[in-house]
Amino acid sequence: MNELLKFSHDRDADFRKSCNDLQSRIDAFVENPMLDDWYIHFEDNYFLPRDIVKQQMKVFLSRKYDYRGCSFHKVLLPLERFKLAIKHTLYLLFVLFFSRSYPGKIKSFNLIAHCISKIDCDRLFSLMALFGRENVLIITDKNMNMPEHKILYQPKHKLCDRKETSRVIFNEIAKGLTLYLFLSNKAGINLVPIANDIVKRYLYAYTVFKYNRSKYYVEQRQYETSAVRNHIFRKYGGAYACCTQTNIQQLGINGFYFDMDVFFAFGKKSADWVHEYGARIDHVVPVGSTAMECYYFKRNIKRSRNCKYDIIYFTIKAPMAFHIMDAYSSFMDDYYSSFQWLAEYSKKNPHLRIGIKHHPTFIFDERERKITDGSSIDYIDQTLNSYEFAFQTKCAVTFGSTMGHELLGHNIHLLYMDPGCRNVFLPDKDDSLLGPYRVTDYDDFSQKLHILLSGQSLEGASNIDKADFCLESNKVC
Repeated sequence: MNELLKFSHDRDADFRKSCNDLQSRIDAFVENPMLDDWYIHFEDNYFLPRDIVKQQMKVFLSRKYDYRGCSFHKVLLPLERFKLAIKHTLYLLFVLFFSRSYPGKIKSFNLIAHCISKIDCDRLFSLMALFGRENVLIITDKNMNMPEHKILYQPKHKLCDRKETSRVIFNEIAKGLTLYLFLSNKAGINLVPIANDIVKRYLYAYTVFKYNRSKYYVEQRQYETSAVRNHIFRKYGGAYACCTQTNIQQLGINGFYFDMDVFFAFGKKSADWVHEYGARIDHVVPVGSTAMECYYFKRNIKRSRNCKYDIIYFTIKAPMAFHIMDAYSSFMDDYYSSFQWLAEYSKKNPHLRIGIKHHPTFIFDERERKITDGSSIDYIDQTLNSYEFAFQTKCAVTFGSTMGHELLGHNIHLLYMDPGCRNVFLPDKDDSLLGPYRVTDYDDFSQKLHILLSGQSLEGASNIDKADFCLESNKVC
């Protein structure tokens, strides 16, 4: 077994150090001279340079580590290579069956935007208006009824270019599979699923960008960026593969190896630590929040700042993602501590109106409700607009919501709850960005809430530039 697969982090240790150790192991593996023939194969047959293949491999490997089980998924075990080789072949035949021939006509656009839903399109409305909707191509794998836009429906694994798919199948059967099986045995790690991931991304990007050209490409989730896709985009005339920031950085499975030319960040420092975890980004440009622009400023011509609540807790989508967030032994206790702090503060201050605002996709959490039962905390209708409530509260609190940065940048009082300084959504405890806005225990939480609710400023807050978190977002574009 390869040394990489032997990696197992200690759930009781500093999780930040565990992430650094995992990254070091992955970085060392892709530099192994034993993989030279692997890189030559992708250079010769798919025209993918080594640095591109290495970055894509790193992403794949980082996503195949199970933080709860403290081990890599068994799909990477060498014994799995034959089963995965069969699956890889069947996958390519499936793609061929659902492929299609393209007439060869090349279309040019000023902007190509990747949108997985209508929500994505809404967030990019101002950007698309800037380029002119008639000059923008939206790529999506969903059937979206938007006749006013030019849309390329490109479902996953289907409608790939038939000629190129046939060439890929020939290369994989004639050369690729034999090489993958040989190197998997030699390296002690199953390389077949990694090859499948690279080929899959190659075929998708080839089909899209060979026939649809643009100088600019934009997407909205930094953790879904792809070195292979961006390289193919540039190969066919693209200049800037861009991504807007939609989340604050998170340690763990979604925090490694971003890839883009330009990162449109919330604020001056909101993306500072992405480079520490293998990101390849040429330019970070602070612009503000496209989500806040879309869902608050563009929808509120006559805005009201009348306070409806004294405190609102804006939660994260943790219950739906515990399987990837529960990465260290105290995570669950830390997360629920934030509700215990709020409930205790509510019981000691029953005159205050305190609310909890969950994400629209939130599913009922029994453990959370047991904590808040007996307090005067309100549960705000989760389907309502969170930004509306954020601008109508005296103080907001959160465990790790992206809204924290957005609100701090717009002069709304906010505290990040960070029990024991272990929060995977926040910078290192020695990082100066959060300053007084981080609270690490109940006493700290209570004291700072009293200060903010009394209309005073936190000590040290005047030394922090709010634009470090998020620029004014009433006009991002």
